[in-house]
Amino acid sequence: MDNLGEAYCNLGMELFEAGEYERSVQNLIKAFEAGYRKEDILEHLYACLVLPNEDEFRNNYSVNCLEISQLPYENLSLDFIPVSERKFYIFDREQQKFQGIFELEEEPVQGKETEFQSVLYTDLWDIREVLSDWKEREWDTVYLVLNELEPKFASFLKLPRFKELYLQKVVAFKNERLMYAFFEYYNEFYLPKTLISSQSQKYLSLIKELHGKRIHCAQKERKNIFLSVCIPSYNRGSVALANVKRILQCPYDMEVEVVVSNNGSTKDTEGYQEISEMDDARIKYHEFSENQGYATNVIKVLEMAGGDYAVIASDEDFIILEHLQEFLSYIRANMNGGLFVAGGIGPNMRISQNIIHKSGSEAITAAMNLNYITGITYNMKLLHEIDAFRFIASMRGNRFLEPYVHMVFAMLAGKYADFHKAEILLWDARDKTEPGQEKKNGILSYMFPENRIIQCKEVLEILQKGLLVNGEDFISFFLERFQKTYYLLQLAYTAFEDLKRNYTWEDICFYLYRENMKYINEFPFMLTVEGKERLQELAKEIFLEYLCREALLSGLSPEERRKKEVLHQLIKIELEGYGGSIIKSSYRFLAEFIGKEESFLLACEEEAVTHSHIIAYLHEMYWKDVEAKKNMDIEAWDA
Repeated sequence: MDNLGEAYCNLGMELFEAGEYERSVQNLIKAFEAGYRKEDILEHLYACLVLPNEDEFRNNYSVNCLEISQLPYENLSLDFIPVSERKFYIFDREQQKFQGIFELEEEPVQGKETEFQSVLYTDLWDIREVLSDWKEREWDTVYLVLNELEPKFASFLKLPRFKELYLQKVVAFKNERLMYAFFEYYNEFYLPKTLISSQSQKYLSLIKELHGKRIHCAQKERKNIFLSVCIPSYNRGSVALANVKRILQCPYDMEVEVVVSNNGSTKDTEGYQEISEMDDARIKYHEFSENQGYATNVIKVLEMAGGDYAVIASDEDFIILEHLQEFLSYIRANMNGGLFVAGGIGPNMRISQNIIHKSGSEAITAAMNLNYITGITYNMKLLHEIDAFRFIASMRGNRFLEPYVHMVFAMLAGKYADFHKAEILLWDARDKTEPGQEKKNGILSYMFPENRIIQCKEVLEILQKGLLVNGEDFISFFLERFQKTYYLLQLAYTAFEDLKRNYTWEDICFYLYRENMKYINEFPFMLTVEGKERLQELAKEIFLEYLCREALLSGLSPEERRKKEVLHQLIKIELEGYGGSIIKSSYRFLAEFIGKEESFLLACEEEAVTHSHIIAYLHEMYWKDVEAKKNMDIEAWDA
């Protein structure tokens, strides 16, 4: 063994003389570990490589140790033998043992995946053991309890830029007593949710105790709330109570709050009383003395929100707690986003892939289709920066804003920042009847064509006056909104028999088309002649597309279906401006369909009635605006 140690030592010395310092140190360490002239080898390494850099090590430590360790430099137990600017061999003076190599990173360590949680390591000194994890996961904060291993861990602070490269998100404690005191006093720091320790039960008990103190300490100001879960509620106290209890089962304390506003409920109120009396600092509760309407209640919960982000939810939709951390991590990774939505179990709530709608017209368009409130998450700092609440107040009474104020907030956020849809199953949303909706013949009030048109025009007013979109974007919004109005009325018409008893589908389409044309004639932006004609042509295409939808013909008898098809054919012929003969059978079906007397049917068979006469009858049947009718040119009524 002595011969082998001597060989390593001799080679090491030769390599040192030749300037090959790394190979020299490798061989000298092998000689040391073989037990050959250990004191001489250490003396050589210290004299040639450690002591010449001692002043630099001291300076590095004085910079790096701030807020990490208060140990005197002399108490550090590891020394570093440099073989290049970034590479060091570690020697443990206490154990008189070499502990391998440490090579500094070129850039600060940053994880690939953002985690919305902190991690606690105890009794850790060798940072190499955790580097692979830190490169994979970007923890919110890394907490270290060093105990008797502090002299070893703190030794790494001798290395240049060590704090900058490795410890930007690290908080180190000398012992668990100081850790406990820190979290007890500074409640804005989130408790670690992941623990890596040989004494896990001990530290879990401490964290559980701290969590309990935080949620039952109502006197202390809550800082650094990340997410406010906002629940506007009315006449569903028992459901709201169950929802709140569910949310409070989450492991978070300072990270999350629950905001509930009772909109002057007169039924099922006991649950609200229990919420208001809960001994949990995470709850904010408000109660109106009487119903203020949907919009006011939504605005109230958002005004009360103290979180950086606020998610609004129906009182009967429950968060799937197992996926909440994933959603919070997604937001943390995309904090410049203005709007976030996660999917759920329920009608039209599933999101199949992550999607980012870019700020501006793309995000605004997507936000205008967020009919259902549950899951819409706002960047509250952004809403306050753009003075969104002041704008909402200025638009109160707008017939789109009142039932869809959550969408107007979303549109405002989308103008300035990206809109994220996350493929995360976060909500358990059941079918429900919307509370407080006025009904007529079993139909929700907003389903009537007249009310849909009002909403369509008034959201365009919001776009024009509040979001100040340019003319080109406004035209796109205009077309999208009118097309969406046809679509929504088609859904209602196919679902509600009461609507069919009030209108024919042709009634609805003609009404929408007429209102569409009126809006184009009074368009709020200047249009060229060609631009106006193009808009009219597009409006006609949308009208014909929805008039002839297959979904509206399904369920009809073959005879009724053919009558409808003939009617739609005649309308299309007239609108598209070309003539042509119509076969006798079509006249017969049409005559039977419109219920004219026998003489009309006979005239049809004798071809004494032209298609213009039939179109004139269609005008009488569907063109119900009296003033427009007076000046209407039957032969070119759509011009």
